[in-house]
Amino acid sequence: MKLVHIIDTDQNMWIDVDVFFQQSEMELTQWRSQIRERYKRDKTKPHLTCAWCQSPVILSRRTDHMQVNSSATFFFKHIPELENNPTFQCPVKHIKQLSEQEKTALKYQIAKETRQHKLLKENIYKSLQADEAFSDIHIEQVRKSIDLKQWRRPDVSSLYKKQLVVFEGQLSTTFLNVIIDRKIFYQDNNDIR
Repeated sequence: MKLVHIIDTDQNMWIDVDVFFQQSEMELTQWRSQIRERYKRDKTKPHLTCAWCQSPVILSRRTDHMQVNSSATFFFKHIPELENNPTFQCPVKHIKQLSEQEKTALKYQIAKETRQHKLLKENIYKSLQADEAFSDIHIEQVRKSIDLKQWRRPDVSSLYKKQLVVFEGQLSTTFLNVIIDRKIFYQDNNDIR
């Protein structure tokens, strides 16, 4: 199964697979060897993991042997010995059965759990603390709608010249409607972005 949500554990960041696969076939082949070799040497510290289940992944290659001069197709997949185990669990195996809302919730949960996302929030917080124009700075403080029926928890919120400002760091892809929903919520409740 092809995976598109990959974490580089060395850099503690998401890999943009579209950019990654723009490398030459030779570079991708080298990556393929390096990733496999590292996993074989120490299975507890893989270079790349699935963002959904945190299991090690490898770079695989497929070629169409029926066509002359066909180029290789590279893709990420779980380590076969893990994926073929009947007890192996990964939400991506059933991703097509999930609603868009369920997919968004999973991606948000994963993005929030990365150390890089936590570092982003801390950096925003510290930057605001360094500027005297900002006050009442909070990480993940709940913000309720005017009618108190809805709520959001922005990564960082603060007062800027007595006006509430919120910051939400987005390190992974998300759906446009999710971003628009957040924007509308904050605008409708007198928050600004």
